[in-house]
This record gives sequence, C-alpha cells and structure tokens, in this order.
Amino acid sequence: METFGERIWTVKGATETYACELYDRGQWGVEAMILWNGRLLIGQRFDSRALALQWAADEQVDMQHRQERLH
Repeated sequence: METFGERIWTVKGATETYACELYDRGQWGVEAMILWNGRLLIGQRFDSRALALQWAADEQVDMQHRQERLH
C-alpha cells in the first residue's frame, strides 16, 4: 500500500528545491523526511508529531540559510 506524506514546507532556490514531509507510522511514531530535488536527503523518526514538527522547523531555517548563502 502506497503512503503519502504530509508536505510541511518547501524552500525553492534557483536550481534546488528542499521539502519536508511527515509520515505517520502508527505505533512506530512519525517519520520526517527532507527531500532535495525530490530525492531523500535526510530521514528521522520521532515518537511524537510535535517533536517531528519542531525538528522540521529547525531544518527549514537551515535550508533557508543555505539558499541565502548560494545567492
């Protein structure tokens, strides 16, 4: 069965796009994935959605700073 992630954010640059998606894994928690141009860059599992969202927010800031340095 195919599962679809919940898109949390997207950071677009001139040549790169970063995105974060959350996947509810039931009893195994919540998985957060950072995608780079549609490919998995980082995956992390959390015990709660709140922890996954906080991590995703921190990663978004990092990705925004990375894009700013490239311009």
